[in-house]
Amino acid sequence: MAAVEFRVLGPVGVTVDAEPQRLRPMEATVLAVLLADQNRPITLDALIDRVWRGQPPRTAATAIRVHIDRLRAAMRRQDVSRLVAAAGGYRLVVEPGELDAQRFEDALRRGRDVAARDPLTAGTLLRGALAEWRGTPFGAIEGIESIAVTRSYLESRRAELLVELAEVELASGRHAAAIADLRRWCAEYPESEALASCLVIALYRSGDQVAALDECRAFTDRFSTDYGLDAGRAFRRLENDLLNQHPRLDPPRPLAVPVPSAPIGRQELVDAITRLLAAARPPALIALGGRPGIGVSTVLNHLGQALPGAVRLPPGAAAVTGLADALGVTLTGRSTGDRATALAAELCRPGRVLIVDDVDGLAPDTVDLLLALARFPAVCPFVTGGRSRPLADHRLLSDGWIAATDCVALEVQPLDDGAARALVASLVSGTNPGREALVEKVVASAGGDPFLLAALAREAEATGSWVDAPASLDEFVRRSLAGLPDGSVELLALAAS
Repeated sequence: MAAVEFRVLGPVGVTVDAEPQRLRPMEATVLAVLLADQNRPITLDALIDRVWRGQPPRTAATAIRVHIDRLRAAMRRQDVSRLVAAAGGYRLVVEPGELDAQRFEDALRRGRDVAARDPLTAGTLLRGALAEWRGTPFGAIEGIESIAVTRSYLESRRAELLVELAEVELASGRHAAAIADLRRWCAEYPESEALASCLVIALYRSGDQVAALDECRAFTDRFSTDYGLDAGRAFRRLENDLLNQHPRLDPPRPLAVPVPSAPIGRQELVDAITRLLAAARPPALIALGGRPGIGVSTVLNHLGQALPGAVRLPPGAAAVTGLADALGVTLTGRSTGDRATALAAELCRPGRVLIVDDVDGLAPDTVDLLLALARFPAVCPFVTGGRSRPLADHRLLSDGWIAATDCVALEVQPLDDGAARALVASLVSGTNPGREALVEKVVASAGGDPFLLAALAREAEATGSWVDAPASLDEFVRRSLAGLPDGSVELLALAAS
């Protein structure tokens, strides 16, 4: 089925499989009227009245049907499943995520939800919402009340978004980087005290108190001249705060976020990776390798939680869309190249790190996207996990955009006896009378393999006795499967196929 995307945050349009469709002016008007009442039926008479602004020609009914047929053809959906005949007229079916205005509202809502606890993520989401805009809603289409009402609503929501975005940028400590955007937004909304306040504060926090005072006084004078009103009390207080260098204008203190402890026995490895990423020129790729069960995924999970700018590529078929959601990027209707460009804009931000687990099991389209991302010079480092293999065989080095000389391969080693004892002891109850002997038996049997250590410890804790240790992780898995009820193994095999 073709991927359809509708656009109203700018000139009205429709794309199919990322390809913009050519629409005649009247077809664009019909589409605009239908989109203003998306998923609701519009009678033929109402549609005619709106399209021709109350002055339809005698052939209007025939003309509407012609335009509807052309719109269906443009969407490559000749059946009636997209433009439904309903209530003596038509209903345009718009699925979730297909309309840019819907995606804008969704990203705005998600950004607001996290703004108080995570302004950096909120900023990413809100910038994603702003990126949906390409101009005046519905373009140059005028004189249609339903479109005028929707346009007014959308423009008010955009004004709200800009204030929210300005505030989270300040809360994230990005005051200097936000100044250029704030100047542009203030010129667009010269009556907005909230945006003017954010610009003044950004200038002050960037060390330019004179410019902040000038901007503050210029807004007060302009507001009085243009509207015959005094600025609000909060804005008037802002000037006094500037003159007195009041502490409430200082940047907020960074939130104290507890850093999770490294997995048992992995602190040295985590420290080595952290140092590599903190270097003036970090590697393009850090490849963690190891045998199954050795704990590669555990280390990557920890890095995803401990590194402030880390973003994890979700597992499975939804990897790319999950990454886009985490970054606040919309991919609907975009080609692989356009998807990479949109994601790279967020992955080029300072401090970003992309965590990719099980690189050997990635779907081909996910690998293609990662290879496309690697072509952007400023894209963040990748930290990947997979089986041990020569670096030259790494899937992300296949097209030469990442050079082997710009990569570091790290082997995840078995735990030493001290770390192995600590891991097992953390899983065996302190009330177990044979605890010390049990710990030693598990450590002696598992060969420093964290997965097997944990599995044997939990098995012994659950049964209250020691079962002869398997010779390998594979044998342990076979033994565990053998204990399942009849038919369970076949069901698991079917689910995995």
